[in-house]
Amino acid sequence: MKHLMSKLAKTTHIINKLEVQSFEMNVYLVKVDIGGQNGFVYDKQDRPMRFHSSQQIRDTFEHCRVKKSSNDSRFAL
Repeated sequence: MKHLMSKLAKTTHIINKLEVQSFEMNVYLVKVDIGGQNGFVYDKQDRPMRFHSSQQIRDTFEHCRVKKSSNDSRFAL
C-alpha cells in the first residue's frame, strides 16, 4: 500500500509504527502503518518520498501521533 504525503499532511493521523529505512547515502525512506495499512510514504510524483535527515522526518510527521518507531541500525531517529 502507498501512503501519499499529500493526504498525510492534511490531517492528524495515528501511526501505529513509523519505520525509517536507509536507501542511499544520506537518503532515507519512511514506511508507516496506519490502521493496519502498511506501506511507504509517496510524494506527489508517485515516487517513494526521500528524506535527508532525521530532523526532516520529525518535522514532516510532527502533527501525527506515532505509537512506535524503528529504524535500521545506522540511523538514529
